[in-house]
Amino acid sequence: MIHWRTRIKRWIRQPAYRFVLSVANKYRLRLLFTFLLSTGVAFLEGSTYVLIYFALSILGDAQIPVPVVGDWLSRWPKLKIVAILVGVALLFQVIQSALKYASNLLNSYLGNRINLYLLQRQFGRILSFSYACVSRYRYGELLDYINSGGTVNLLVQTWNRLILLVLLAIAYLTVLVWISPILLIATLTVSVGLVAIQRRVIPRIEKISRRLADDDVQAESFVVESVQALRLVYSFNRQRQILEKLHRLQLDLLKLTDRQTAWSNLPQPLSQVLVTAVLGIMLLTSLWVLSQDRPLNLILPALATFISAYNRFANQAQLIANTCTGLAELFGNIARLNEFLSNEDKEFLRTEGLPFRGLKREVRFERVTLQYPGTEAPAVIDLSFTIPAGQVTALVGASGAGKSSVADLLIGLYEPTAGQILVDGVDRRELALADWWAHLGVVSQDNFVFNATVRENIRFGRLDATDAEVERAAQAANAAEFIERLPDRYETLVGERGYRLSGGQRQRIALARAILRQPSILVLDEATSALDSESESLVQKALYEFQQNRTVLVIAHRLSTIRNADQILVLEHGRLVEQGNHRELLGQGGRYAHYWRLQVEGQNPVPLG
Repeated sequence: MIHWRTRIKRWIRQPAYRFVLSVANKYRLRLLFTFLLSTGVAFLEGSTYVLIYFALSILGDAQIPVPVVGDWLSRWPKLKIVAILVGVALLFQVIQSALKYASNLLNSYLGNRINLYLLQRQFGRILSFSYACVSRYRYGELLDYINSGGTVNLLVQTWNRLILLVLLAIAYLTVLVWISPILLIATLTVSVGLVAIQRRVIPRIEKISRRLADDDVQAESFVVESVQALRLVYSFNRQRQILEKLHRLQLDLLKLTDRQTAWSNLPQPLSQVLVTAVLGIMLLTSLWVLSQDRPLNLILPALATFISAYNRFANQAQLIANTCTGLAELFGNIARLNEFLSNEDKEFLRTEGLPFRGLKREVRFERVTLQYPGTEAPAVIDLSFTIPAGQVTALVGASGAGKSSVADLLIGLYEPTAGQILVDGVDRRELALADWWAHLGVVSQDNFVFNATVRENIRFGRLDATDAEVERAAQAANAAEFIERLPDRYETLVGERGYRLSGGQRQRIALARAILRQPSILVLDEATSALDSESESLVQKALYEFQQNRTVLVIAHRLSTIRNADQILVLEHGRLVEQGNHRELLGQGGRYAHYWRLQVEGQNPVPLG
């Protein structure tokens, strides 16, 4: 008893089971109604057997049991009384079937609503993580966590089904005890046997299930990542290697699946053998046991009723064992869900803070260091510089210098490992992130385009924008001309990740999205590096007009595009090595001057990484 109490307490303390309890509490009235229906089903089932037993007893006994049929009814012919009892029993079965149907219907409705609720809850939890936290997970893992609500729903439904099975088992057990308590020993023998099987088999199923859940997510993540990288796979002719790795993952998964199948199917045949053996013993001993307290003409009705009720009880016990096995199979997914729901290693978005109404003076980095989780070296080290309001600040450096890390820090996707970012003298961590992001516009090299219409993709920048405002933003981004040539213009579906658009068109859609937002701070993360000359010219023209009187941080591949910036910061290995405008940096003859000579004077036309 202490062991089970300890296990129950440990389960309740686990986040997954607290989550299950919260779901049960939300739908408690429906679950209560389901429980009442199950109780009614069990009561009617037991009552049916009692009526059948009395009907059989009346047929074999001249003495009619007056307490059952009543004094006035006892004077009726026996066949008529038996017919009434059988009719009532059949009526009970009809009502029981109706209650079962209502219970199944309610369970189905409840399951559908729980699925919708859990999907929203799980996705909402992911979106509540900080970007630094959520970026630690692979796409496949996140999809698995989002869909893990199905595990919770299945768990609730399984417990619901288990309650009905237990109530029915209690009803049959009551009939068995009422007929002959001595024969209950055989029933207890079956129960002890089933419990012994579960205690030996279920831990093995749980262990295999946990490994199976991990390997299944790994294989699914690999497939998702491979599909996302199909262009790269084809370009490098890695189809065979991808399939070989998937085959190895599937073989490992197959071995575990086979082991789980072998163990999961073991309780049922063992239970059947045990039930059959005890049934044989019961048949041999029942005549002697029942003959001790019943006349000979009542032994057959009692035995028939007992055997029928016992078969039903044994079937319910077997279903209970199978359901417990099913719960054990869910253990692996529950363990993964515990990891997801645990707050120990999670970082959440700040939902509170000082209001931010717009940048007035400057953003200042003071000795800022950023080290990404799981990396050995910092991405940026001890950075100190100022981004004045209303001016253009450019970041320059080779690949891996830390330019995008600075942009991520400014946006607020990551917080400094050391140092602080001051916004008009206030630590940015004290500001409400929602207010800060409301004043930001971001255009990067690889802007995501949803599988939606052009209008919906642009309106993502400001959801309450009118159609006219969307079209003006497209005009300002030099996107209106190509949009008008599309089959359905602004209502054209752009396809998965915008595959129906060229790179330059996707970039101008992203720019229109940022323009519609009308941000006071604009971050341009290599926004034109992957474009052809014509597309780059159109985007640069739109950017030049849009960034007037705005605070702009621009990361540039081509130095010619930032020569007019108010200040240029040169990064190398995560450190700030030079700072000044274009003319000043050329005069210093340092790293910037070297990069300029490589690009502009033709010695190395390849842009900076």
